[in-house]
Amino acid sequence: MKFKKSILVGVTAFSFGGLIAFNSSHTVSASNYFPVRHYHTYTPRSWRGSYYTAYGDTMKVKTYSVELNGQTIYKNSWAGWRKLAFAKVGIRNYTFNALAKYGYQSSRRWHLKYKNGKKELINLQVMGYITVWHKYYPAKKYKFRTADNTDFFYNTWRPAYLDMDSDGTDIYNSYKDAKSEENPVNTLSDSRKQLYAKWISKNQHDNVLMLKIDGNIYYENNDDHDILPYNAYRSDGSIWSNFKPTSKYALLKKGNHVYKGTEWTYFYDDDGNNKTYEYTGSRWQFEY
Repeated sequence: MKFKKSILVGVTAFSFGGLIAFNSSHTVSASNYFPVRHYHTYTPRSWRGSYYTAYGDTMKVKTYSVELNGQTIYKNSWAGWRKLAFAKVGIRNYTFNALAKYGYQSSRRWHLKYKNGKKELINLQVMGYITVWHKYYPAKKYKFRTADNTDFFYNTWRPAYLDMDSDGTDIYNSYKDAKSEENPVNTLSDSRKQLYAKWISKNQHDNVLMLKIDGNIYYENNDDHDILPYNAYRSDGSIWSNFKPTSKYALLKKGNHVYKGTEWTYFYDDDGNNKTYEYTGSRWQFEY
Protein backbone atom coordinates (compact mmCIF):
# COMPACT_ATOMS: atom_id res chain seq x y z
CA MET A 1 0.00 0.00 0.00
CA LYS A 2 1.37 3.42 -0.93
CA PHE A 3 0.92 6.12 1.70
CA LYS A 4 0.92 9.76 0.67
CA LYS A 5 0.30 12.91 2.58
CA SER A 6 -0.72 16.25 1.14
CA ILE A 7 1.68 19.20 1.12
CA LEU A 8 0.01 22.45 0.06
CA VAL A 9 1.96 24.71 -2.29
CA GLY A 10 -0.05 27.89 -2.77
CA VAL A 11 -3.42 26.50 -3.77
CA THR A 12 -2.03 23.35 -5.39
CA ALA A 13 -2.00 20.09 -3.43
CA PHE A 14 0.94 17.74 -3.94
CA SER A 15 1.18 14.12 -2.91
CA PHE A 16 4.53 13.56 -1.30
CA GLY A 17 6.18 11.45 1.34
CA GLY A 18 8.86 13.68 2.90
CA LEU A 19 12.28 15.59 2.57
CA ILE A 20 15.68 17.72 4.14
CA ALA A 21 18.43 21.09 4.27
CA PHE A 22 21.72 23.31 5.91
CA ASN A 23 23.57 26.97 5.95
CA SER A 24 25.51 28.91 8.56
CA SER A 25 23.53 27.76 11.57
CA HIS A 26 20.00 29.17 11.98
CA THR A 27 17.88 28.73 15.12
CA VAL A 28 14.54 26.92 15.07
CA SER A 29 11.65 27.79 17.39
CA ALA A 30 10.75 25.14 19.96
CA SER A 31 7.12 25.48 18.84
CA ASN A 32 7.89 23.90 15.46
CA TYR A 33 6.88 20.33 14.64
CA PHE A 34 10.48 19.16 15.11
CA PRO A 35 11.92 21.27 17.96
CA VAL A 36 15.48 21.08 16.59
CA ARG A 37 18.07 23.65 17.58
CA HIS A 38 19.60 24.57 14.23
CA TYR A 39 19.09 24.12 10.49
CA HIS A 40 20.97 24.86 7.29
CA THR A 41 19.65 26.30 4.02
CA TYR A 42 21.49 23.99 1.66
CA THR A 43 21.34 20.23 1.20
CA PRO A 44 24.32 17.96 1.94
CA ARG A 45 26.39 17.18 -1.14
CA SER A 46 25.94 13.44 -0.60
CA TRP A 47 22.15 13.79 -0.84
CA ARG A 48 22.01 15.77 -4.09
CA GLY A 49 20.82 14.24 -7.31
CA SER A 50 17.71 12.81 -8.98
CA TYR A 51 15.62 10.10 -7.33
CA TYR A 52 12.56 8.07 -8.28
CA THR A 53 10.06 5.70 -6.69
CA ALA A 54 8.53 2.49 -7.96
CA TYR A 55 5.28 4.45 -8.36
CA GLY A 56 6.68 6.83 -10.99
CA ASP A 57 7.42 9.89 -8.82
CA THR A 58 10.64 11.82 -9.38
CA MET A 59 12.47 14.11 -6.98
CA LYS A 60 15.49 16.36 -7.52
CA VAL A 61 17.53 17.32 -4.49
CA LYS A 62 19.48 20.41 -5.50
CA THR A 63 21.88 22.56 -3.50
CA TYR A 64 19.31 25.20 -2.54
CA SER A 65 15.97 23.62 -3.44
CA VAL A 66 14.02 20.39 -3.73
CA GLU A 67 11.73 19.55 -6.67
CA LEU A 68 8.92 17.01 -6.80
CA ASN A 69 7.66 15.85 -10.20
CA GLY A 70 9.06 18.97 -11.85
CA GLN A 71 7.82 21.59 -9.34
CA THR A 72 9.83 23.24 -6.57
CA ILE A 73 8.47 22.47 -3.09
CA TYR A 74 11.28 23.77 -0.83
CA LYS A 75 13.69 26.63 -1.50
CA ASN A 76 16.23 28.39 0.68
CA SER A 77 14.96 31.90 -0.22
CA TRP A 78 11.36 31.15 0.73
CA ALA A 79 9.79 31.76 4.15
CA GLY A 80 7.77 29.62 6.53
CA TRP A 81 7.38 25.86 6.29
CA ARG A 82 8.26 25.88 2.57
CA LYS A 83 11.74 27.24 3.29
CA LEU A 84 14.54 24.74 2.70
CA ALA A 85 15.65 24.17 6.28
CA PHE A 86 17.71 21.00 6.55
CA ALA A 87 18.10 19.76 10.11
CA LYS A 88 18.98 16.62 12.02
CA VAL A 89 16.07 14.88 13.73
CA GLY A 90 17.08 12.24 16.24
CA ILE A 91 20.12 9.99 15.89
CA ARG A 92 20.31 9.46 12.12
CA ASN A 93 17.25 11.08 10.56
CA TYR A 94 16.83 14.52 8.99
CA THR A 95 14.07 16.74 7.68
CA PHE A 96 14.01 19.09 4.70
CA ASN A 97 11.78 21.78 6.23
CA ALA A 98 12.48 22.20 9.93
CA LEU A 99 10.32 25.37 10.05
CA ALA A 100 7.10 23.37 9.65
CA LYS A 101 4.85 23.87 12.67
CA TYR A 102 2.42 20.99 12.06
CA GLY A 103 2.71 17.41 10.90
CA TYR A 104 0.77 17.97 7.65
CA GLN A 105 3.35 20.64 6.69
CA SER A 106 6.41 18.58 7.55
CA SER A 107 8.45 16.49 5.15
CA ARG A 108 8.86 14.05 8.09
CA ARG A 109 12.03 12.02 8.70
CA TRP A 110 14.61 11.02 6.09
CA HIS A 111 17.90 9.18 6.02
CA LEU A 112 20.42 8.19 3.39
CA LYS A 113 21.49 4.57 2.95
CA TYR A 114 23.25 2.35 0.41
CA LYS A 115 21.84 -0.85 -1.05
CA ASN A 116 23.94 -2.96 -3.41
CA GLY A 117 26.27 0.00 -3.77
CA LYS A 118 23.45 2.37 -4.85
CA LYS A 119 22.11 5.34 -2.89
CA GLU A 120 18.58 5.43 -1.52
CA LEU A 121 16.71 8.10 0.42
CA ILE A 122 14.35 6.52 2.94
CA ASN A 123 11.32 8.59 3.93
CA LEU A 124 9.80 7.59 7.31
CA GLN A 125 6.16 8.69 7.42
CA VAL A 126 3.34 8.48 9.94
CA MET A 127 1.81 5.14 11.00
CA GLY A 128 5.03 3.34 10.10
CA TYR A 129 4.81 3.83 6.33
CA ILE A 130 8.06 4.08 4.38
CA THR A 131 8.80 5.39 0.87
CA VAL A 132 12.08 4.45 -0.81
CA TRP A 133 13.56 6.93 -3.28
CA HIS A 134 16.15 5.33 -5.57
CA LYS A 135 19.05 7.38 -6.87
CA TYR A 136 18.95 7.75 -10.65
CA TYR A 137 22.04 6.46 -12.45
CA PRO A 138 22.46 7.01 -16.22
CA ALA A 139 21.97 3.82 -18.19
CA LYS A 140 25.21 2.13 -19.16
CA LYS A 141 25.90 1.39 -22.78
CA TYR A 142 26.36 -2.20 -23.82
CA LYS A 143 29.47 -2.48 -25.98
CA PHE A 144 27.93 -3.98 -29.09
CA ARG A 145 29.64 -4.72 -32.40
CA THR A 146 29.30 -1.78 -34.79
CA ALA A 147 30.22 -1.25 -38.43
CA ASP A 148 32.12 1.73 -39.80
CA ASN A 149 29.74 4.28 -41.31
CA THR A 150 32.17 5.21 -44.07
CA ASP A 151 30.80 2.03 -45.67
CA PHE A 152 33.74 0.35 -47.37
CA PHE A 153 37.29 1.27 -48.28
CA TYR A 154 39.32 1.31 -51.46
CA ASN A 155 41.49 -1.81 -51.63
CA THR A 156 40.18 -3.13 -48.29
CA TRP A 157 37.63 -5.92 -47.98
CA ARG A 158 34.94 -5.37 -45.36
CA PRO A 159 32.04 -7.60 -44.20
CA ALA A 160 28.89 -6.62 -46.08
CA TYR A 161 25.17 -7.43 -46.14
CA LEU A 162 22.20 -6.81 -48.37
CA ASP A 163 19.83 -4.23 -46.86
CA MET A 164 17.09 -6.24 -45.10
CA ASP A 165 14.43 -3.93 -46.62
CA SER A 166 15.70 -4.49 -50.16
CA ASP A 167 13.99 -6.88 -52.57
CA GLY A 168 17.39 -7.75 -54.01
CA THR A 169 20.18 -6.24 -56.06
CA ASP A 170 21.70 -7.26 -59.38
CA ILE A 171 25.33 -8.34 -59.57
CA TYR A 172 27.60 -8.33 -62.62
CA ASN A 173 30.77 -9.97 -63.90
CA SER A 174 32.50 -6.71 -64.81
CA TYR A 175 32.87 -3.14 -63.63
CA LYS A 176 31.63 -1.89 -67.02
CA ASP A 177 28.37 -3.84 -66.83
CA ALA A 178 27.78 -2.76 -63.23
CA LYS A 179 28.40 0.88 -64.14
CA SER A 180 25.89 0.73 -67.00
CA GLU A 181 23.68 -1.77 -65.15
CA GLU A 182 23.58 -4.10 -68.15
CA ASN A 183 23.92 -7.89 -68.39
CA PRO A 184 23.38 -8.92 -64.76
CA VAL A 185 24.47 -12.48 -64.01
CA ASN A 186 22.46 -12.93 -60.83
CA THR A 187 20.31 -11.18 -58.25
CA LEU A 188 21.52 -11.13 -54.66
CA SER A 189 18.45 -11.62 -52.46
CA ASP A 190 19.63 -13.24 -49.22
CA SER A 191 19.99 -10.45 -46.65
CA ARG A 192 21.28 -12.92 -44.07
CA LYS A 193 24.30 -13.92 -46.10
CA GLN A 194 27.62 -12.35 -45.20
CA LEU A 195 29.81 -11.31 -48.13
CA TYR A 196 32.71 -8.89 -48.52
CA ALA A 197 32.89 -5.58 -50.35
CA LYS A 198 35.27 -2.78 -51.29
CA TRP A 199 35.14 0.26 -53.53
CA ILE A 200 36.58 -0.05 -57.04
CA SER A 201 38.16 3.41 -56.97
CA LYS A 202 39.09 5.99 -54.40
CA ASN A 203 36.29 8.12 -55.81
CA GLN A 204 33.29 6.55 -54.12
CA HIS A 205 30.93 8.72 -56.16
CA ASP A 206 31.09 6.21 -58.99
CA ASN A 207 29.28 3.84 -56.59
CA VAL A 208 30.53 0.55 -58.06
CA LEU A 209 31.43 -2.01 -55.42
CA MET A 210 33.51 -5.12 -55.89
CA LEU A 211 31.92 -8.06 -54.07
CA LYS A 212 33.40 -11.34 -52.94
CA ILE A 213 30.68 -13.99 -52.62
CA ASP A 214 31.66 -17.58 -51.80
CA GLY A 215 35.14 -16.87 -53.19
CA ASN A 216 33.82 -15.48 -56.49
CA ILE A 217 34.23 -11.85 -57.59
CA TYR A 218 31.28 -9.77 -58.76
CA TYR A 219 30.44 -6.09 -59.20
CA GLU A 220 27.43 -4.10 -58.03
CA ASN A 221 26.10 -0.60 -58.65
CA ASN A 222 25.39 0.70 -55.14
CA ASP A 223 23.49 3.85 -56.12
CA ASP A 224 20.55 2.60 -54.03
CA HIS A 225 22.79 1.64 -51.07
CA ASP A 226 21.50 -1.93 -51.10
CA ILE A 227 24.86 -3.25 -49.85
CA LEU A 228 25.71 -2.02 -46.36
CA PRO A 229 28.38 -2.72 -43.71
CA TYR A 230 25.75 -3.19 -40.99
CA ASN A 231 22.61 -5.32 -40.65
CA ALA A 232 20.84 -4.05 -37.54
CA TYR A 233 18.84 -0.83 -37.47
CA ARG A 234 17.60 1.35 -34.61
CA SER A 235 14.11 2.80 -35.05
CA ASP A 236 11.59 4.11 -32.51
CA GLY A 237 13.78 3.03 -29.60
CA SER A 238 14.07 -0.57 -30.80
CA ILE A 239 16.51 -2.47 -32.99
CA TRP A 240 15.42 -4.50 -36.03
CA SER A 241 17.53 -7.13 -37.73
CA ASN A 242 17.58 -10.39 -39.63
CA PHE A 243 20.16 -11.54 -37.07
CA LYS A 244 19.77 -12.42 -33.42
CA PRO A 245 21.48 -10.00 -31.03
CA THR A 246 23.65 -12.94 -29.91
CA SER A 247 24.84 -13.69 -33.46
CA LYS A 248 28.51 -12.97 -34.11
CA TYR A 249 27.42 -11.52 -37.47
CA ALA A 250 25.04 -8.92 -36.03
CA LEU A 251 26.43 -5.43 -36.64
CA LEU A 252 24.88 -2.10 -35.63
CA LYS A 253 25.43 1.12 -37.49
CA LYS A 254 28.19 3.08 -35.79
CA GLY A 255 26.76 5.64 -33.35
CA ASN A 256 23.83 3.43 -32.34
CA HIS A 257 23.93 2.08 -28.80
CA VAL A 258 22.37 -0.67 -26.72
CA TYR A 259 21.18 0.17 -23.20
CA LYS A 260 19.51 -1.83 -20.49
CA GLY A 261 15.92 -2.42 -21.57
CA THR A 262 16.66 -2.17 -25.31
CA GLU A 263 14.43 -4.44 -27.38
CA TRP A 264 15.80 -6.29 -30.42
CA THR A 265 13.32 -7.68 -32.96
CA TYR A 266 14.79 -10.60 -34.91
CA PHE A 267 13.09 -11.49 -38.22
CA TYR A 268 13.96 -15.14 -38.64
CA ASP A 269 12.23 -16.00 -41.94
CA ASP A 270 10.94 -14.42 -45.14
CA ASP A 271 7.30 -14.65 -44.01
CA GLY A 272 7.72 -11.84 -41.51
CA ASN A 273 7.86 -14.03 -38.42
CA ASN A 274 9.90 -12.55 -35.62
CA LYS A 275 11.13 -12.95 -32.07
CA THR A 276 11.85 -10.19 -29.59
CA TYR A 277 14.77 -10.04 -27.15
CA GLU A 278 15.51 -7.58 -24.37
CA TYR A 279 18.90 -6.59 -23.01
CA THR A 280 18.80 -6.99 -19.22
CA GLY A 281 22.07 -5.21 -18.53
CA SER A 282 24.11 -8.40 -18.46
CA ARG A 283 22.58 -10.61 -21.16
CA TRP A 284 19.97 -10.82 -23.90
CA GLN A 285 16.71 -12.37 -22.71
CA PHE A 286 14.14 -13.88 -25.09
CA GLU A 287 10.77 -12.18 -24.56
CA TYR A 288 8.32 -13.46 -27.16
